[in-house]
Parts: sequence; structure tokens; C-alpha cells
Amino acid sequence: MNYISVKQASELWNISERRIRMLCSQGRVPGAVRLGNYMWNIPEGSSKPSDFRTMRYLHNKNLRAGANDYSSANFLNEQKLPNKDEKIGIIRNILRYQNIFLSNEQINHVVFFLSNVPEENISLELSVKILDLYGSLSALPIYINMKNIIELNKMVCRNIYSEDDYLIESDYLSKIDMLIQTYNSDWSVLHPVARATFIFDNILKNQPFKFNNIETAFIALENELILNKLNCAVLPDNSIDELKGDLVSSAFKGNLQKVISLILNAISK
Repeated sequence: MNYISVKQASELWNISERRIRMLCSQGRVPGAVRLGNYMWNIPEGSSKPSDFRTMRYLHNKNLRAGANDYSSANFLNEQKLPNKDEKIGIIRNILRYQNIFLSNEQINHVVFFLSNVPEENISLELSVKILDLYGSLSALPIYINMKNIIELNKMVCRNIYSEDDYLIESDYLSKIDMLIQTYNSDWSVLHPVARATFIFDNILKNQPFKFNNIETAFIALENELILNKLNCAVLPDNSIDELKGDLVSSAFKGNLQKVISLILNAISK
């Protein structure tokens, strides 16, 4: 295979040498070979990579995926729906993210009314929320479009708010529309784990819904993994605080590499 230098690629693609080195380090230039700590050789004839500048209008630098190794993300032969234990684990993740600390047994008690579990002091509103989350996870997967993502958000809290509460204002609609457009364009070239992480991050940071953005973000993440024949991501308890920190860090450092790594570890177990 013949190679060209970063300087030659820079002249050919009209991209700065510094940006090309960054794209190579992020794995955005297939076949690029590192020479030492700073130089790269690029396969001759490589097409100009997507460098995510088209997404600056949405998140500026907050949507860079970083250089992740996706080899541990084993694709299944068919879509794998979450089982009972996985649903309980995902609900536990969602609640823990909101500093609500319930055990698997407590959530099981709410969902299945287990007679062998002592009655727990869980509010009616929280019980309804848990049941709605369990029902939403049971309805996956859905194919992502404007209508379905709105219906998913409604499903997450269908027994908490009235239908009148769901009248969507223009500001929310524009955010949802931008999410769907980016999902169908820029994010379509990403690895499914990165795409799922970007959806998750976008909903958490942009808050496109009036209610339950955190819940919708987690379920949309799982939905994307299921659609692409990957395992669900159930994070261990000690990873939730790490997830929060990494999401905050991504807003300042400009990439989601650590968040993607957490999701990769969760689906690879």
C-alpha cells in the first residue's frame, strides 16, 4: 500500500495538518499508521474524513468521540431485548443517576409485588415512575424519528403527567428536530456505541423535552444498542458517579471518549 504524508493530505483535503493529526489519533482516517509520537502516514487515495465541523452549530466541541477501540462490542445474531434483571438494573441506574438509591429487591417489589420482600417506604409517585420505566423498556426497540422519540418520552412518564402537559412548545420541537436531523446525518457514520452515547449526551445536555429528560436519555441509549444488535448497558453502581463526572468533563474537554468507554465496558460483560 502506498502512503502520503500529513502535509500532502493537508494540501489535498484543504485541512490543517494539526487537524489531520487529531483525526488520525481519533481513528477517523482508516489505515493511518503512526510514525513515532507525532507523524502519521496516510493511505494514498483515502477520502477526506468527516471531522464533525458540521456539528458545531449544535454542540460546538462537545460531540467528539475520541479514539476508542470498539473491538469488545460484540454484535449479536439478532436483536436482544432486555430481560427482567437487565430492566431492573437499568431502572436502578436511572434512579441512582438522580440520587435515588434503591436496591434491586425494592424495584422488584414495586414491579412484581413480590410477597417475599418486605414492604418498603417508597412513595406512590416513585412507584408509578418505576412502573412506567419498566413498561417503556418492555416496548423497545423503536426506530428513531420525530414521532417515535416524542412518544418514547411520553411513555416514560405516561401515568405521571396529563395529556395537556404534553403540548410541545416550539423551542422543544426545534431541539427535537435538530436531534433527529443530526441522528440521521452526522451520527449515521459513527460506530453504534458512539451513536448511542451521542444520543444520550444530547438529550441530557440539550433538554429537548419538558419532562423526564434523564429517563428518556437512558432509554434512548438502550434503544440504540438494541437496534444495532448489541447488549444492553447496565452500569455497576460505582460507575454512575464516574459517568456524571465524565459527562461534565465532556462539556469542557470536548470529547465523549470516557463515556463511550463506560458504555463499552457495560455491554462487553
